[in-house]
Amino acid sequence: SWQPPRSAGPCPGAGMEADGEDMGGTSLYEVLGVARDAPAEAIRKAYRRLALRCHPDRCPGDEDAKRRFQELSAAHAVLSDEDKRRTYDSTGEVDETDDLASWCEYWRTLFPEITTKAIDEFAAKYKHSDEERADVLRAYMEHDGDMALIMANVMLADEDADEARFRSMIDAAVRGGEVPALGGYAVGAKPRRKKRRQSSEAREAEEALKAIQARRGAAAAPGGGG
Repeated sequence: SWQPPRSAGPCPGAGMEADGEDMGGTSLYEVLGVARDAPAEAIRKAYRRLALRCHPDRCPGDEDAKRRFQELSAAHAVLSDEDKRRTYDSTGEVDETDDLASWCEYWRTLFPEITTKAIDEFAAKYKHSDEERADVLRAYMEHDGDMALIMANVMLADEDADEARFRSMIDAAVRGGEVPALGGYAVGAKPRRKKRRQSSEAREAEEALKAIQARRGAAAAPGGGG
């Protein structure tokens, strides 16, 4: 069975020290979100799915995405090689490289057909597909209905564009008995993050309007126009 990665960032993964684990004890298997006994094909698919979300071609200039892409690539390089995986399982040690160019070349060797255009074409086919719906419901079950973790672990998910749509999928599945109601999820709830951000933006706009009105009032007052 698959295990969810611990982090809930835009591209799951965690900083690894030389022993293959970060300060919080995240293993290479957790970086890729797979079980320790996962077969080679499951590891390859997990790497492809997660690395698509933070590939440097899609996230130019994003240092966090760059770091996570390197971590995912390093994890896959070890776990996809039988000898390296056996050594890691026995000792917990891995060799690392911080050379982004090396990892980009590693990606291209594995997936030569995947370019920025191909990623965008894949996203167009994946969005609104049965595969995406299955991924949303799987994430819902794995993360006890926690919407933030669902958004973080569904491939190519965008909070602004997809959260309301994902909620509709889950609501329908819960009401239809396809999945159970989970404690971390409220059926029929509105996208909370977006609502909070909109409220913040509304307050900022209101404050800006008041500042403009105050300046205009001062300018209109006797002697205020200079």
